[in-house]
Amino acid sequence: MRFKDKGNTIFSYRDRIFVHCPKCEKRALISKLNNDNLWGDVVLKCPNCHFSQKNRIESFDQEIKFFCSNCSEKVTRYLENAKVKKELVKVKCPNCQTTNPYKPRYIKREWIYQTGEKGDPYLNLQLWLSGKVRGNIFWAYNYEHLEYLKGYIQAKLRTRHNGAYSSMVEKLPSWIKSDKNRDEIIKRIEKLERK
Repeated sequence: MRFKDKGNTIFSYRDRIFVHCPKCEKRALISKLNNDNLWGDVVLKCPNCHFSQKNRIESFDQEIKFFCSNCSEKVTRYLENAKVKKELVKVKCPNCQTTNPYKPRYIKREWIYQTGEKGDPYLNLQLWLSGKVRGNIFWAYNYEHLEYLKGYIQAKLRTRHNGAYSSMVEKLPSWIKSDKNRDEIIKRIEKLERK
């Protein structure tokens, strides 16, 4: 069997990524809403429990540092996870009890899921198409990605891509390229294809 590298990069497969739903642990799909941008908006949808999320969950830490205009006391106020940004916030000086409006500084927080496994590049959810092979994690973003990898791994003869950039298969780890792991990886792929 012969494999001809088409020059696909990992970005060729990031428009649709299958992940474990954070709510029910069944298969969910992350889809890009705008293909013009490499990191554009994404939406997570689970057809099983109907959970949906657009992009990463954002919140802001609010920080206010000032010297009281009445008594010159240094005041620092820090509020975590503020959901709404306000132009001015009224703050009471703990020393003289004078209240004045101050402009806060906002620090953006993006919340990603902590799974401990190989996660998707947008929300860090555990990939649906992943599993261990000889202590290494084998993964694919979607079934097209899995099929492309299978074609490469099964092939006895592999033709390289002659482009100006490195293709995805040229960057694969050596344990995937090794002939001695071929049978185990193909078994894992066949198991993932049925998932």
